[in-house]
Amino acid sequence: MIMKTKNIILCEVIGWAFIVFSAIPSYLMTVPNNCSIISRFNIVENPWSSALLIAGLALVSVGSFFILKDYFDAKEGEQKVNKKLIFFLLAAAFVAVPFNNHDINFYFSAGKMAASGVSMYTDNWSMTNQFYCPPSNSSINGIPYGPIAVSLFKYLYLFVNGNVANFILIWKILMGLCFVGSIFLAEMIASILNNKLNKAAFYLLWFSQPIILWEGFANGHFDVWLNTLVLLSILFSLKKKWWLVIVCLFIGIWIKFIPLLMFPWFALWWYQGINKDNWKKMLSEASLGLVASLFITIISWQPHWKGWQVFSPIILQTKWAVTSIFSVIYYSLVGTFQYFLHADAHWYLTRLVQFSLLALMIYLLYPLIRDVWLIIIRKKVGDGNFFIRAIFVSLLVYVAVWQKSFWPWYMVWLLPLGLLAFQENSSIFFKKILIWLNIMPLIFYPIWLLNHFVRHTDAPGELWFWYVVVGLVMVYPLYQLYQWRKKGFSQ
Repeated sequence: MIMKTKNIILCEVIGWAFIVFSAIPSYLMTVPNNCSIISRFNIVENPWSSALLIAGLALVSVGSFFILKDYFDAKEGEQKVNKKLIFFLLAAAFVAVPFNNHDINFYFSAGKMAASGVSMYTDNWSMTNQFYCPPSNSSINGIPYGPIAVSLFKYLYLFVNGNVANFILIWKILMGLCFVGSIFLAEMIASILNNKLNKAAFYLLWFSQPIILWEGFANGHFDVWLNTLVLLSILFSLKKKWWLVIVCLFIGIWIKFIPLLMFPWFALWWYQGINKDNWKKMLSEASLGLVASLFITIISWQPHWKGWQVFSPIILQTKWAVTSIFSVIYYSLVGTFQYFLHADAHWYLTRLVQFSLLALMIYLLYPLIRDVWLIIIRKKVGDGNFFIRAIFVSLLVYVAVWQKSFWPWYMVWLLPLGLLAFQENSSIFFKKILIWLNIMPLIFYPIWLLNHFVRHTDAPGELWFWYVVVGLVMVYPLYQLYQWRKKGFSQ
């Protein structure tokens, strides 16, 4: 067991060291006149840097698999923790260069454009990636994020005076604070639910999640903000502070819209607590929350509002089909449909695929749909564990089945909820889903890089790659979810 623990730590340490050193010189590309000297170290231009990253992700995946497996399999009190390892993982993710530097440069450029007075939701604007030599530019039509996120991009850009390296530094500090803060929220939630929680081991489990460390911290995707707000919403729901639940959800919605998918579960949680003795208090709390949220909405949108067309970018985003089950089915059949139906092919095919996936969603979620109906008619009462598990399952089905586009960082929405729910429901199917979703989405990057150097094409835009992502990332957890569904998502 000692050797095994040492090997796990060794995998994590060497893996993250490889990830850090694969592209750390790229930071110097942001310094004037250094571009041509350092460009050879760009992760997508240097095969040795890419090889280091691939090896690093592989080692981290192996180490994290055993950390997760040992935690899930250990009996109460057997889980161990290494504080030095936790500190090292956080430090390594902090200094690691964001992969291909696209999204974090997107945030930086969005802040620059917003500061210059561009209407981010209705105008075309230019994104610059300064980690290429010469810097690459691309035209962007609108922005698919909420106004609070856009305002943060803007004010952070102004704060760093247009310095992209300082922007990334402060951005990662903000992500890290949310990531670290979320563990304390999770601990508070677990204590209220009376779940038996080995705190030290849970900290290691939380901080060693490779997909969140890589996507949420190293790459700087700000989905960790949503985690913090959703965990706050759960905490306030358990404490019956319903007006704060509504406020937290609305703030999350105006950051990245995703909490809108969870809102019905919180509304049901609030509804089941209403009785003849407290209905006035419950309605007043909800009204206070809605009024406060309306005020937040007005303040948030005021600098950006150009009419209802501000929602066009997010509507367009929902129609973007790439690396998803929908995209695989649609683009596999579109040629045949065009042969027989000509101009009507798109109309018939999209509806066929969407109704088929909707039927699959309803089938997978039927036990929860049944529970919702029982709660509505007052024949069932769901506790906090039920609602956390329900949010996780429904969000997983949405991302894996219905969402038209899939990217690895979408797992950041799911895993904190899943790890929290697992404290109460240790189903073998649940365990397999969590381990798989924590590790397998990372396969996206090695395949992308290998294709880039061998075929010199952009894999995420090709159908074969979508088959690989769907086959390796989504099929297995959906199968385990199907098995778990047959038990009503219970033990």
